[in-house]
Amino acid sequence: MNTLFTGLLVVVSCGLLLGCGSEPSEDGDRLLAEVELALGESTCATAATADAEIYTDYCGAEHSTSPNSSYGQTNCPGQYVVEFDGSVDFITGFNHAWGDTLPTGSACEHAHSYVSVWKFKNNGWTQLANAFHSVGVYGDYCTFEAPDVTLDADAELYRTATRAVQCPTSGLCYTPTVKKAWGYAFGTACKP
Repeated sequence: MNTLFTGLLVVVSCGLLLGCGSEPSEDGDRLLAEVELALGESTCATAATADAEIYTDYCGAEHSTSPNSSYGQTNCPGQYVVEFDGSVDFITGFNHAWGDTLPTGSACEHAHSYVSVWKFKNNGWTQLANAFHSVGVYGDYCTFEAPDVTLDADAELYRTATRAVQCPTSGLCYTPTVKKAWGYAFGTACKP
């Protein structure tokens, strides 16, 4: 490769990845965290094996936490898959968070959580949310925004695929630390 082309490639790459030498920013941390993750593959629903299955008569909320931060499989790399019974009447939405101790203060503002949601109906999977990204917001504790999904009363199953990562509180987020993932369903009523 000639030297001029190599130099141009470095300049263009630096410009795209926060301007090499510029001050790091939260936007830059988010950009790098998102670029590092390729999430929401359809195979998470169609071919992956659920890491946890929840088919119970539950009320209020039900969740599953990954046993450690080494989750993922060939058909759903780097994501923790939870399957929920679609016939449960109480479900009004899905969320995602960390399964580890929640970060506090500025560490929360560098915590990232991602979730994809699918429903199974009429022998097929339909994606409702694709790699919905939320950055931690610190109040009384670190919280993550839930994706806005439209649920289907006739869905047989729902699946979530989640991933949680921590970026450093300063500097660039080239290699975020993977955290335990927590996928859950929430609602306001109980199954009759």
